[in-house]
Amino acid sequence: RETMATTPATESEPKSSSDFESERIHSYNSSNATFLQKASQPCYFRTANCPDQCVHARITYTFRINSLNVVTNPDSTQAKYCTPIAEGAEYRIDETSFVGIVSDSDSGSGSDGPSLKEIADSLVEGDTVELSWNHDYVKRGMAYSPEYPVTKLVKL
Repeated sequence: RETMATTPATESEPKSSSDFESERIHSYNSSNATFLQKASQPCYFRTANCPDQCVHARITYTFRINSLNVVTNPDSTQAKYCTPIAEGAEYRIDETSFVGIVSDSDSGSGSDGPSLKEIADSLVEGDTVELSWNHDYVKRGMAYSPEYPVTKLVKL
């Protein structure tokens, strides 16, 4: 049984500049990848809130990118500074990047299926997946920073 998850707003990759939600999206990345490991990343005690009041400790998921397709937002003024990950490289994603609950591809009913994180948690070393994510540039307060939300995870 194929397990599939996507976030509703980005089920298909953008084809033109008008398909990007806003300039904040620099690129849409779609890949075929091999799952390598799930690991616990501890807090490194770098702020006054550590470790009791911080959110630095998290679960990470590592994938080897077998093939990659990158669609760059032509309207992004910052995209020229972004270098996509190379094929064959390892790509680590933390648990906060898995957003959204999606429909189950087998039912066709549009009913809620597993979340992206639930699918990631079910992976075992060596599983091949279709993995897609956006490269976003997000303003929080007075600062801008990149975010890489996972938009699709399909166990092949």
